[in-house]
Amino acid sequence: MQGNQPILRYNSYRHLLFVTLNICLSSWIFGVCNGYFNSIKFADISNIYQLDGYPLSTVQGVLTGIISFTAGIGAYLSKYLLNYFTRKRCFEILSIATILTCILVQYPTLPILFISRCLQGMIIGMISSVTSIYVR
Repeated sequence: MQGNQPILRYNSYRHLLFVTLNICLSSWIFGVCNGYFNSIKFADISNIYQLDGYPLSTVQGVLTGIISFTAGIGAYLSKYLLNYFTRKRCFEILSIATILTCILVQYPTLPILFISRCLQGMIIGMISSVTSIYVR
């Protein structure tokens, strides 16, 4: 400690717990979104989302790979989000957006599934960027 600078502390244990849980869960969602198409038989997903007539291996590859691609775009766009909001507010906005896209994924058509996977990737990229800045 230099001079008479006070030690910065969290206001409460609950605040620290909230921040830690939010960071952990926000980082965990990337693995969940990337992994659930690989952990379930794609034939079952094909029946749910009515993918008859589409080449299944191509659709599975695109739906899995689009998350990583759009995560890069989301990481780039996070700087604009951080210009308007605090890091804590960014976490709140991105957590709500994550919940909404997880609800949107339940709609059983291919175009909506593709759009929701793109949105999930962008949100995951933003969360990853905001998390590293918040921890710093």
